Amino acid sequence: MKKTEGKEVEEKPALSLRLETGTIGSALTRPERSPAGGTSSTGEAYLACGVDALFIEALRTPQQTDAACLRFAQRVPLLANRVEGGKTPVQATGELGARGFRIVIFPGGTARAVAHTLAGYCASLRQHGSTTPWCDRVLDFDGLNAAIGTPELLAQGQRYG
Repeated sequence: MKKTEGKEVEEKPALSLRLETGTIGSALTRPERSPAGGTSSTGEAYLACGVDALFIEALRTPQQTDAACLRFAQRVPLLANRVEGGKTPVQATGELGARGFRIVIFPGGTARAVAHTLAGYCASLRQHGSTTPWCDRVLDFDGLNAAIGTPELLAQGQRYG
């Protein structure tokens, strides 16, 4: 393995051996990471080994993105990993699809949104000593129960009671 910006990226001989012997992935080969810049021959090595999708790490410019899509998008589904504050500029899913990406994931977006919201909620609670300023931004008791299906679960439980 070699390091690219602190992340491990397999070099082609080891990668090819692991893919060919089935020691990576499963019945559905996981998307594989290519080094930053995206147009290295590593992506070609992944394709030669039969990956089902390709994730190219840290495309930093529209030109790099277009070059990667031009090189790979017609041959394998490309995966875009959306990370707010990451090295790749954030683009809408429609724009990514138009460029050639067929898979777009947001693996940590909800955690970042919840953390941001929670910080605002706690700051308001500390300042006001009450949740009143947030009442229009949170679910009330019945709203939360409706969102998680509590009435349906209780009704289903009555059938067994």
